[in-house]
This record gives sequence, C-alpha cells and structure tokens, in this order.
Amino acid sequence: MNQEIRHTASAKEQLGFLYNRVKNTSDMVMNYFLLIFFVGGLVLAMFYNTWFVALAIGGSCLLAYYLCKWLLPESKLYQYVLSANFGIFMAQYIYQMHGMFEMHFIAFIGCTILITYQNWRLQIPLLAIILIHHALFAYLQYSGAKDIYFTQLDYMDLQTFVIHTVLAGGIVFISGLWAFTLHKNTIRDVQRNVQLAGLQKEEIENEILKEINYKLQIATTQADEANIKLRIEIAERERKSIELQKLNEYLDQFAYVVSHDLKAPLRAINNLSGWIEEDLGADVSEDIKKNMGMLRGRVGRMEALISGILEYSRVGRQANHFEKLDTNKMLLETVEFLSPPESFRLVIQKNMPAIEADRLKIQQVFSNLISNAVKYHDTKNGIIKINCKDDGDSYHFSVTDDGPGIDAQYHKKVFDIFQTLQARDKFESTGIGLAIVKKIINEAGGEIWVESEPGHGASFIFSWPKGEKKTLAQEVENLQLNNLIKDNGGIN
Repeated sequence: MNQEIRHTASAKEQLGFLYNRVKNTSDMVMNYFLLIFFVGGLVLAMFYNTWFVALAIGGSCLLAYYLCKWLLPESKLYQYVLSANFGIFMAQYIYQMHGMFEMHFIAFIGCTILITYQNWRLQIPLLAIILIHHALFAYLQYSGAKDIYFTQLDYMDLQTFVIHTVLAGGIVFISGLWAFTLHKNTIRDVQRNVQLAGLQKEEIENEILKEINYKLQIATTQADEANIKLRIEIAERERKSIELQKLNEYLDQFAYVVSHDLKAPLRAINNLSGWIEEDLGADVSEDIKKNMGMLRGRVGRMEALISGILEYSRVGRQANHFEKLDTNKMLLETVEFLSPPESFRLVIQKNMPAIEADRLKIQQVFSNLISNAVKYHDTKNGIIKINCKDDGDSYHFSVTDDGPGIDAQYHKKVFDIFQTLQARDKFESTGIGLAIVKKIINEAGGEIWVESEPGHGASFIFSWPKGEKKTLAQEVENLQLNNLIKDNGGIN
C-alpha cells in the first residue's frame, strides 16, 4: 500500500514537472503565433485600408491575453482567452479581406497549435467564436446590413451554413481528440517510467539495506562501548570545569582581600605624612616638604601598582559580553571621558566599521593607547590619529602620535608587565597598562605591535577579528572534545 502511494506521488511529481515544461514551451510558441497574427493583420490592412480594425481588434486580443496571464499566473484562464483570440483573429482576417473564404483557415491553424497544451477543452472557446461569428455575420449580411464582409458569395443558404458548421466542428473535434489522446499517453508513459524506476530502486535499496544492517550490528556494539567511555570523559570534564570555576572565584576573592589589606597601610602612611607636615607647621623645611611629597607619590604609585596587578589578573577570567559596537561613537565617548588637553588634536577616521566586542574592554584598549600618546609626548602640543582598515578576516586599528618615538629594541619590551621606558621619578607609571591592553587583544583573538623610530612618533597597531573569536585555549579544548566524539562514534 505504501509502495503504491509512493509511486502515485512520484508520478504526480513527474507529471507536474512534465506539464510545466509543456506549458512553458507552448506559451513560448504562442507568443510567436500571436505576434505573427497581429503583424499579419497589419499587412492585410494595406489591401482594404482596415488599419483601425487591425490595431483595435488585434491589440485588444494581445492585451487581453497578456493581462490575464500577468494577473493570474497560476491559472489556466489565459489559455482559454488565447483560444478565443484565435477565433477573433479569424473573424478579423475575414472582415479585412472582405469575406475571402481562405481566411477561415486561421481558425484551423489555431485548433492545431492548441493541441500542444494537451487539453481538449481549449477547443471549446474557439468553436464557440466560430459558430457565433458565422451565425451572426451571415444573418447580418443577408439581412441587408452594409459593410459586414462575411463572405464574397452572393448568397448562403441553410445547407451551406450547416456544411461550414459541420466542417469546423469536425476539425475542432479531431484537434480536441488529438489533445486528449496525447494527454492520456503522457500519463501512461509517466506511470510506466515511475514503476520501472521504482522496481530498480527497490532492488538497489534491498542490497544497501542488507549491507547497512550488517554494519549497523557491528557499529551498535562499538558505539555502546564508546558512549560509556565518552560519558565518563564528559563527566570528568564537567567536574574539572566546576573546580576551575570555584578556583577562579576563590582567586578573585583572594586578590580583592590582598589588595584591600595592602592598600590599608599605604593609606595610613599617606595620612600620617600629611599629619606630620601639619604638626610641623611653618617650621617645616623645604627638604622635608619635598621628601613628604615624594613619600606620598611613592604611596600613590604603590596603590596604582596594586590596582593594576589586580586588574591584570582578572583579564581572561571574566566572561566577555560581546555586542555590536559603533566604533566612531564608542571612540567619541572614550575621548570625552579622557578629556585630553585642548592643545592636543585628535583626528578620528570617519565611517569606521561596527565591530563585535566587549564594550568595557575595547574602551580600555583605546583609553590606554590614547592616554599614553598624550602622557609621553615630548611637547605640550600634539596630533593623535586613530584609523582603521579592513584586512579580510579582521580589522586593523592604529593609534598614531607625533611624539618622541620608540627605539626598535623596545618595540616588544613595552608590552611586558612592569616595563617603562621613562624613569618613574619623571613619569608616574606602573608599567601594567600596555600589558593589560595586549592581554585583552590576545584574548579576543587579535595581535598588537608598535611601529616607530626615534624622533618620528609611534603607531600602535592591533588587529580585531570580525565577530567573536575563540581563544586558543578554547579552540584546543573544543578540538580535543570533537576528536574524542569522532573517535568514539558519538553519543546516544
């Protein structure tokens, strides 16, 4: 029963496909014939000056056909309109040639070419137009009406009319029978082809099923063993993941406590130095004031160093919150927050791309690079340019200044933690900022480097992937898990 249903469905699909091709081919042929009939009417108009009839009747036929086809593309109504049009063209040609008997063959040509649609019902509109035309125009002409031009005969009795009608009906009947027979033969051939293909397919399927069943029995046993091993491995990974999460939470708590405990005595030292200076009052010497200032500066540097270490330790252990960011808007917000000196001019490239990034972390990257460009500039005036270019899989951002530049031997060293190129007595710096920047960019799957020469400014360039990119550790872990699943045959 199911097999018969499948064969029936397949036959319907093939018939639908075949009739769609027949319809499209016939439509294309009809386009040519309609054009020929219309142009033929224009040619005939030259004999008796019937241009108005040729343009009005022929143009109306074309308009009715194509308008119906356009408004109802899934309907067959336009084919029936086409059949009626062939009858109308016959009547037009007879009128244009003042009743020339040979013009009746236009209707017979229409009957013949309509067979290509394999639909005998399409002969009905054409036959109806023929009968109406012959009955009405014959009656009008022999009733004394002028300019009817139905026939060139001086008379047409009932016998002649009946003979014309029988001949037209016979031709239409033969054409309809031919279309009906083609339709039935097409259905029969398609059904035979489907049955033959079904038998061949069943033989092949039976052979394949036998081989699959044999392999399936072997694979089932192997899969059961592999699934047990895989579940054990996944459970172990989940246990380690929970332990790692707990360890990270403990590390965050420990870092916070250590930071708080270290900063507390530093704040006390800072306060004590201020109180001592107040107690000494006006008797305090300039050297003491200078030393107290240096002491408070060292305390501030120590607090900044502790905060930097804490922040550096958190990069990579906190979850990223990626979102689509308008780079230009984000940079304007960052510059507004930094409030650089008015003597510095920032030039930001227009129409920068939107990127997938954690807002806070990408702002931290640009904030640090822009701050460094201002902080380590050798003059009070400067230009900082921020640009971006598309490099295929990633975007390359650059922060360029016209400052003192960096010697090539320090191009890699500047990204190491606690490294500074200027004496800390001259510039208060923890040496952690660029290390944090590098860690954020590496975590996102990008790279950072510097291009500079002494006296020619510096350009810090970093790549940022298009879309969220897994870190190397995540990719290695996923690859190991995928290989394990592949080797063990999957999970049930």
